[in-house]
Amino acid sequence: MVGPSGVGKTTLIHELERLDRRFVYIPPYTTRTLRKGENDKVHVNSLKMHRLRREGKLLVVNIIHNVAYATPKDPIDEAFAANKFPLLDYSIKYLRKLKAMSPYKLFCVYIDAPDLQTLKERLNADGRDRDGKRFAAAKREERMWSKGAYNGLTDFQITSDGSVESIARVILEKYLAAIS
Repeated sequence: MVGPSGVGKTTLIHELERLDRRFVYIPPYTTRTLRKGENDKVHVNSLKMHRLRREGKLLVVNIIHNVAYATPKDPIDEAFAANKFPLLDYSIKYLRKLKAMSPYKLFCVYIDAPDLQTLKERLNADGRDRDGKRFAAAKREERMWSKGAYNGLTDFQITSDGSVESIARVILEKYLAAIS
């Protein structure tokens, strides 16, 4: 799942897990201290991140705002071995890198905001964008998306402007059709 901050990727991930128990979210590792209540990432220190990288246990490591974020390989392998569908919440800016490094066939969904005003309201609702940086980054991503900068990277695009369940059901149908 890719798309700007605030479009509802995490909400859709939880809904997909609810709709079909084969979906399993794979949280990224990060060297950033987790925010209070944040449970969609796994904090590791820099030494552990370097060790995991050396051991080949990470698919990709991205540095975002001087913080390392890594995609762990073992949980993805374990999900596939258990006939599950691993879900990642990923930045489209780094999707080419993930696709190049991944031994898996990826099905990439771009979640688009209905409009910038709605996106701004969503970002402000939880207080995580007090300085406006998330909204500015989201506007840049939306502009790049509309200009075709990410053409060919995703398999499907959907706008987050309906009920969460209906959007998740469309994603589920598209995914199941793609893997059959």
